Amino acid sequence: MIFNKNIFMKKNKITIAYPHYNSIDSLKKQIEVWNSYPNRLKKYINIVIVDDCSKEDISQYLRGLSINVALYQIDEDLVWNDGGAANLSMHAAQTEWVLRTDIDYVVPVETIEYLVNTTFTPKRYFTFNAKYYHNKEIIDIHPSTIFIRKKVFFDAGGYDEDFTGNYGYTDICFIKRLNRISKEKHLDNVYIEALLGGSTHSLIRDNKKNYQLLLKKINEGLPIPTSHFRYKWHKVEL
Repeated sequence: MIFNKNIFMKKNKITIAYPHYNSIDSLKKQIEVWNSYPNRLKKYINIVIVDDCSKEDISQYLRGLSINVALYQIDEDLVWNDGGAANLSMHAAQTEWVLRTDIDYVVPVETIEYLVNTTFTPKRYFTFNAKYYHNKEIIDIHPSTIFIRKKVFFDAGGYDEDFTGNYGYTDICFIKRLNRISKEKHLDNVYIEALLGGSTHSLIRDNKKNYQLLLKKINEGLPIPTSHFRYKWHKVEL
């Protein structure tokens, strides 16, 4: 008799954590992709979405899905609160391993299969290659997309919410702190796929203030943030 060794391997339960802001088209495409995952994988996947004061109530799209989805709502409309939303999405994760990404990046089934079935070094964090979803053209990926243990994320201090209110450098500040306690491993064999039109371009993207703040943080030795979730929020019942 021939045994498939994969049957006996411990599988990872993972959370995919997405901040969301006024990106209904991207959310609908995400749901289409989630529904396409085979049932044998869905039982290992949790989805967490943090809605950062979108104009439309997105809970209507998330009810009755065949995959485990949790929705959290930020109740205060703070400009460029992407770091705060990311912190809440990681806090809400119910699994050890979390794929933290943006709502305009979808996770192909091949990547899900790899993340569920691979043993990862606990103290490292993992990055990905990226393609466009529509034509599979290889592109650069945003540094917000990482696969990491929840504990390591918060041991590094999470995102610094001092950057809220202005655009840019939130991810860079976090990665600099993360690299003090962890080490990146780039996954060359799997991809994340980017949707067109998913980014928020209606907000002012002047990054001068946050660049000066980053320099200040570096000069101070990149202190670990001690204040997270600087806003009111609640979990939405689905």
